[in-house]
Amino acid sequence: MNTFSIREAFSYGWNMLTKNFWLLVEVFIFVFGLSFLFSTLSQYLTKQGLPWTAALIDIVGTLIQVFFIIGATRIALKLDREEPTSIKELFIFKGNRMGTYLWTTILYMLIVGVGFILVIIPGFVWALKYQFYSWLVIDKNMSAKEALKTSALLTYGNKWKLLLFWIVSMLVYLVGFILLGIGSIPAGAIIFMATVFVYKKLLKKLDQASVETPIGAPQN
Repeated sequence: MNTFSIREAFSYGWNMLTKNFWLLVEVFIFVFGLSFLFSTLSQYLTKQGLPWTAALIDIVGTLIQVFFIIGATRIALKLDREEPTSIKELFIFKGNRMGTYLWTTILYMLIVGVGFILVIIPGFVWALKYQFYSWLVIDKNMSAKEALKTSALLTYGNKWKLLLFWIVSMLVYLVGFILLGIGSIPAGAIIFMATVFVYKKLLKKLDQASVETPIGAPQN
C-alpha cells in the first residue's frame, strides 16, 4: 500500500523551511537552547555534589521543554494547514494537553523500554508502532489510550518504510551537525516538518480505509 513517499516528505520539509525559515529556526533555537541550558545546569550541579538539586532541575527542565514542544507541534500543524501562526504559539498554555502528553509519553517509554528488555527487536517495533501518539494527543485531543491505539493503526503495514524514514532523518541531522553544528537547527526543522507530512498522509489513509478495515483488526 503506497501510503507516503520518503522523498516527498523531505522535499515537503525543505519547502516548508524555505517558506517559514525564520519562524522554524526561532522555534528550534528556543527549544534546543532550553534543552542545552537545563542539561548544562544539571551537569554542573552534579559535579558540585548537589545531585538532588540537579534532579529537581531535570524535572523542571523536562516540564518546561514539554510545554514548548507542544507549542512547537501546534505551530507545525498550523503551518501544514496554512493557518496563521507565530512564535507566540509556544507560550499558549493548555494544561489538559500537557498532562495527557506527559502521561502518554510515560506509557510510550514504558512500552518501548519493556520491548528492549525482552529481546531488543520488540523495542524497535513498538517504538515505530506507537510513535505518533504525541501528534494525536495534540492534533486530535485524544486520550493516552486512544492516541496509542490510533498510532498502532496509522503505522500498520508501514513499519519498514517508517524505519527507513528514521534512518534518513538521522542522516539528514548528521549532515546538518557536521556543518559546524549550525546546520543541526534547520536540519531539525526539515525533519520535523517531514514528520508532519508522514503523519498527515498516514492519517488520510486511515480515514479512507476506516470503512473497510475494522478498528479491532490485529496489529503488527
